[in-house]
Amino acid sequence: MSHRTYILLSIGFVILLLAGACADTTPTATSTSSIPSPTPTPITIDAVLAESGQAMADLESFHFQMAHEIGSTEFVPGLKADDVSGDVLSPDSLSAEMRGLFAGFGVRIRFIAIGNDNFMTNPLSGTWDRIDTEVTPIGFFNPQQGISSMMVKVQEATFTEPPTSNSKVYRIQGFMPAEALSPLLGNTIADSRVAVELEIDRSTMRLLKATFDGKVTPTDQGDTLRVVTLSKFDEPVTIEPPE
Repeated sequence: MSHRTYILLSIGFVILLLAGACADTTPTATSTSSIPSPTPTPITIDAVLAESGQAMADLESFHFQMAHEIGSTEFVPGLKADDVSGDVLSPDSLSAEMRGLFAGFGVRIRFIAIGNDNFMTNPLSGTWDRIDTEVTPIGFFNPQQGISSMMVKVQEATFTEPPTSNSKVYRIQGFMPAEALSPLLGNTIADSRVAVELEIDRSTMRLLKATFDGKVTPTDQGDTLRVVTLSKFDEPVTIEPPE
């Protein structure tokens, strides 16, 4: 073998080694199977209303206010309340203050309900009187029997805006039988409905606001608009009979 031939063979051998080394260092493609993302559970109005009703039933206490943007509520004959606010303590205690008109005069009346005992200040003298009445705010604001049962009576409910991951509240609109408000408002119009809008906190599922638009009782104006707001959930509250 000539020296030239030997050199050519050596060069060729080195080239083959280098080619093999390059081939060995080439990354081997691996097959990866993609993990499917879980399908989010759709949010349904019925589920939101039911869960919110349960959240309200579990409360020990809360503060409420019912304001009339249009009209008023006649809780007792001659007393037309424009604003009612107070505190509820589970299971059956309530302390409230009503502002409105009595016989044409502006008055502020306090009301306390503890179980079956109801007390109200006389609109003229301001002294406390024990009263017998089947219409008291506690009937409506009772966490277990009032608000919680109201939530599932909403008819033709729709979201006013589609819920998103960034939504802090659920806003729902629909209709409610007027009789659903009878524990609060007394004699209601038979076979009638009132438009309702609800605002529910998404993180706690508690009802924050309820708007009732329309005539509910025979003494209501046709365009009566009531707005109920709830707050101070489970904060300490003491309700005792008046001295």
